[in-house]
This record gives sequence, structure tokens and C-alpha cells, in this order.
Amino acid sequence: MKPTITNHKFLQETVELKSTIEQSFLALAERLYKIRGERLWDGEYDTFDEFLTELDLSAATCSKLCSIYEHWILKAGVKVEALGKCAWSSLYEAIPLLEKGNANELAEELKLLTRADAIEKVRETMKPCERHDWQDVHFRQCENCGKREKIYQDN
Repeated sequence: MKPTITNHKFLQETVELKSTIEQSFLALAERLYKIRGERLWDGEYDTFDEFLTELDLSAATCSKLCSIYEHWILKAGVKVEALGKCAWSSLYEAIPLLEKGNANELAEELKLLTRADAIEKVRETMKPCERHDWQDVHFRQCENCGKREKIYQDN
């Protein structure tokens, strides 16, 4: 199929939508940080976790979003616009790298990295390995529900 102006516009709108979603996560992170820190939920909900249930948001995800806001925006001073094209999961994984260099340059690099790439970058930067000492890891998986478990073997 030959590309048309309509296809181009649709694709560009999709790219912009993705950026808007990531910026919305950062706005959500800012709000959660404020609500949790200032206990704004108190009086409306019995606990902060009850408020998170209303949002259908896990405590773990909330904690990650608040960490992104605290480390990238408050401490490193990176503008939301500079982070808008970065996946929030990559931003979270790369927090340990903030102390190693320029946060704005890191944000630019993260725009091109997947979460797995960000994890690998942190691993290589924070604890480089000169000689890998590999260990086999085995899992089993339930055919009915898909639950996975690590299988421990004595050597």
C-alpha cells in the first residue's frame, strides 16, 4: 500500500498520543507525590491505599511514579517536557544513573531505550562485569493459570 498524506498524519498523531500519555504519567506522578506527602487523602479516604484502590493503582506503581517525580524532576531538575517522550518504566529503572552524569543527556538517551535496555545500561554502569560467571536458572509454569515458579536445584 502506497503511503498517503492521511497515513502520515495518522502515524504522526499516534506518535504525539504516545508522548501525551507519558506526560500524563508524569502529571499523575506529581499529583500522587503531593497527595501522599501532604496526606491530602485524609478525610476523604481512611488510608492512602484505599485512595489507590479508587484509582485502580497498585502501591508499587504509585511508589515508582513518586520516585520518578522526586528524583528526575525535584532533585535532578529535569523539565517534564524533556521527559515526555521517555517511557516512565525506563525513567524509573534509570534513577540510579542520575548521580553518574547529566540528567538531561540521560533523558535524551532514554527516549530511544526500552525498559530492558535501561535495566542493562544501569547494570553495566553501576556494576560492570569483566568475566561473567553464568548460572543456569530454570522455571516451571502451570498450564492452567500460567503461574511461574523458579526451580531450585542442589548442585
